[in-house]
Formats: sequence, structure tokens, C-alpha cells
Amino acid sequence: MNPTYFIAGLANHEQCIWVTSEPYDVEDAAADFKKSSPGFDTAVREGRLKILDYSEWDTNTGSLDGKITKHWRDEERRSLSEGFEGLRISGNTSFVSAPAWDAFMRYEREIHETLKGRRILALCSYNITEIEPTNVFEMVRAHEFSIHRNNGFWEMFETGG
Repeated sequence: MNPTYFIAGLANHEQCIWVTSEPYDVEDAAADFKKSSPGFDTAVREGRLKILDYSEWDTNTGSLDGKITKHWRDEERRSLSEGFEGLRISGNTSFVSAPAWDAFMRYEREIHETLKGRRILALCSYNITEIEPTNVFEMVRAHEFSIHRNNGFWEMFETGG
């Protein structure tokens, strides 16, 4: 993922949380961010930017039974109380195994409903070469829109969610 999404969030005075997963881990994300923005160390030190491994985000928030969505709402409240304009999050979903797919899609739909009307901007990244073709449609439907690179061009699909 390109750090530009978070650089824009920092410019908009949003709290930014980047949740990584193999093959693109915390160190990779931090290194790429440092190359793109000289303000990386300051943003981390001031708490405006957090880069976490998915196990830090999910393990600390419990299972996929509503605790994680509560964690998102709590993070939003904390961000707003600290004077931020909102919360910007991105998560890499590479950690989701095939047996956990159905539960993860329920979680994604729950998150989608949770975000409505909130000051949270979320970007989920999927490696569609690792997802069963029949699950790609479910993934797209679980989000308001999706962006996919096709022959070097970006395409956007709106689901109206």
C-alpha cells in the first residue's frame, strides 16, 4: 500500500492507524512512509500515526463478535476528544485464512454498518489473487465501493452500500 492515503489523513488532521499483515509488515510500511514523508517520526511520536501488525489490532480487541467494532468506535471517540477531525484506518486482510472467510465477511459487513455516519474513513486492502473467485463478489458487496487495478488502470465499482 502506498502511504499517500495516510499522508492525506495527516494533512486533514485525522488520526491515522495503519494495520499491516504479511507480506507487507510494519517495518515495510514504516520504511515506505519515511521515504514519502519527512514528518514520519514526528507523526508517530505525537500519536497522529500508528502502524500496527494485525495481531496487535485484532488480538487486543477480541474476536469477531462485536468487540472489534466497539474498538473502532472507541478509537474514533478518543481521536475526536484529542482534537482530531476524524479517524483514518487501513487494514491489510492477507491474514484471513480460507476457513475464517465467512466470519471475516460478517465482520466486514458489521464494520460497514458501524461506519455509517461516523468520522471514520476506512480502506481495506485485499489480494484478490489469494481469494477464491466466488468470494470476490462477496468481498465487493461488503463495501460501499471497491477499486481494482485492471491492465494498469484503476476501476471503481460502487455497490451503493
